[in-house]
Amino acid sequence: MYQDTSSTHDSKELCIECGSAKLIERKREQSFAYGAPSDQVILTASMPVFTCADCGYEFFDERGEVARHEAVCRHLGVQTPEEVRRTREGTGLTRLEFCQLTGFGSASIQRWECGAVVPNASSDRLIFLLRYADNVERLRQREISIAQGELPFVVACADQVEGTVEGIQELHTRRGIKRFKRFADRPRIVSQAASWRLRWGQCT
Repeated sequence: MYQDTSSTHDSKELCIECGSAKLIERKREQSFAYGAPSDQVILTASMPVFTCADCGYEFFDERGEVARHEAVCRHLGVQTPEEVRRTREGTGLTRLEFCQLTGFGSASIQRWECGAVVPNASSDRLIFLLRYADNVERLRQREISIAQGELPFVVACADQVEGTVEGIQELHTRRGIKRFKRFADRPRIVSQAASWRLRWGQCT
């Protein structure tokens, strides 16, 4: 479904059907289906559409594909190819250096930036975190530590647990004793305890 949203103007493109230069470019809202038939949704993209004045043929160029791809990215909640590229360039790293820092494959980065594929949720979140310089620096320091043969582990938890493993085990034991005492005065427990004592007396 098309809906005109802007005025027309002459285009320098050529009609891919008849080769005519008499083209009109319109900015239109196009609705298209996305997803498997069982889970399909209708998305909308604002894209330039060319109409040939001679043969009436309508088509869109690569900008239309970019607009549709961006609409899909918005629907999935991930960054667009342009945003991925800007994030990488914002780190000051080349594509190869970016791949070495993040562990992504060079082919994957290239596909994400050109819009051939959409990054998955985990990859998108890591790329988003690299918009912040301190996260980039943390990854750099990690690479340095790995190169030096050491990888220090720092617990970055707001509620750090103090004490040793022995202390935790002892605490669990005390809780177990308290739990037993809390239920020991119930009738069923008392009768079972009496039965156990009786059986013990018969065995001795």
